[in-house]
Amino acid sequence: SSKLKQHLISAGYSPALGNLEIWKRVSDDGEQYIYFAVQTDDFFGFGTPEECTKLKSVLESEYDLSAWQDSWSEVSGFALNLSKDMMRVSFSAEKYIKRATESLGEDALPYSPAIPYTSVIKDISISENDTVPKETLAVMQPAARTLIGELIWISTVRSEIAHTVNTLAAYMSSPTPLVYKAARQVLAYLMGTVEDGDTFHVPSLEALYYDGKVPAVPHSKAYASSLYLHMLTDANLPKPDMTKASARSISGICIMFAGGPLDSGSSRQHAISTASTTSEAMALSLGTQRLIPLIDLLRFFGLRIDQPVPTFCDNTMAALIAANNASIKRTAYALRRLLFVCEAVDEKVVKIFKVPTADNFSDVLTKSLPAPAFKRHLPYLTGRGRPLTYTPGSSYSN
Repeated sequence: SSKLKQHLISAGYSPALGNLEIWKRVSDDGEQYIYFAVQTDDFFGFGTPEECTKLKSVLESEYDLSAWQDSWSEVSGFALNLSKDMMRVSFSAEKYIKRATESLGEDALPYSPAIPYTSVIKDISISENDTVPKETLAVMQPAARTLIGELIWISTVRSEIAHTVNTLAAYMSSPTPLVYKAARQVLAYLMGTVEDGDTFHVPSLEALYYDGKVPAVPHSKAYASSLYLHMLTDANLPKPDMTKASARSISGICIMFAGGPLDSGSSRQHAISTASTTSEAMALSLGTQRLIPLIDLLRFFGLRIDQPVPTFCDNTMAALIAANNASIKRTAYALRRLLFVCEAVDEKVVKIFKVPTADNFSDVLTKSLPAPAFKRHLPYLTGRGRPLTYTPGSSYSN
């Protein structure tokens, strides 16, 4: 209404990019944006508790705010933990993890310091159910489906389990005892790290701006330390002795922002790749598709993005092709995907960097890793730790 617009304007708000349903203003200290959204007859304020209280005082003289609730401690059911200086925020799925563990009762497994499912998942076979009594399956399968569903939701703020959950979800229609055991092992890992969650660092808005200057060491973890928006992609190439159904590569995509995973995912590709270059190019293409709308969303919220987004790939040939159209005739069967990434490079949407395989932390999203590699990548993928050393990479973009 016009009356609400007048109140917001008097409080220093202005429409966000012409959208009259979302308003914003710069906080008094000039360090962050404060948002106000209107949906039908509901108001939503996003900012520090002090700023939200100030907004409430502006509106309560004209509107009934008896149902006003401060929900700083929870977002979409996940606990929201803010550091005292308001510069770091982390998410916790503790409520869901404990609920899932309690529902298992005696079936819950003891805590393990890593996800110990590698030897289990590779032996999963649907034919296993043929040897299990129907009475046992009637009890086990509903419990397994419920648990996997819980893990899918929990993976929203626990990026390190994305590959595991993606693998287990493929058996939702007919989970086997081994699938159920693997799911319980993942839950045991989560229960032992229940207070952890994806973490973001926002010391200032300026710290999130990338001016296009390549760090002294142009490497994925150097960018993670600098909080810039950047992307890592990876893909596995399954062994030839696998079945046709599982011969398709798995793409791992991690879009990092403010030191944490803004978007991450693990998904099986739609076609079987005959070479690692093809599967890596597919992952680059899928990652770029997910990145473009996120760039628009961040711009909508006021972030300045006027430089190509650094994008890291650990396959030399795929990086060369994407950056310079090199040898593209040899990969004609993946031409459309490759040309999409090439166009994104030409349009200055992304800039491709080669990253060493050992330092590409999106590798966690493509395969079961040994515990040492899993633990080494974990702080970077989830934003929970700060990098100490970097290995130089090289840019293949013009």
